[in-house]
Amino acid sequence: MHHEIVIFDPGPVEFPIATLRPRDTRTWAGVALGDLRRWLVARWSWLRPRTVPVIFAAMGATLVIVSADYLSHAHGAVHHTIPAFDVSSTLSSP
Repeated sequence: MHHEIVIFDPGPVEFPIATLRPRDTRTWAGVALGDLRRWLVARWSWLRPRTVPVIFAAMGATLVIVSADYLSHAHGAVHHTIPAFDVSSTLSSP
């Protein structure tokens, strides 16, 4: 009946699945927000049991980057003493 708003999704099912697409903007926004919510819930359900290891991995990566930045810069005064070298004394024979 309303063929312009129905899209048939191919998939491993015996019959195609019809997906209704809303026409007005308000309904479309509600569908988009619902899809976003389902996506976030799926990601959170994956991340929830792994939260503590992910937090510690992020802290470790941050500390490695901070320590590399710290070690790449000179801190304090560096005093290098170069011993005096007299060319004339080494060339003269005893």
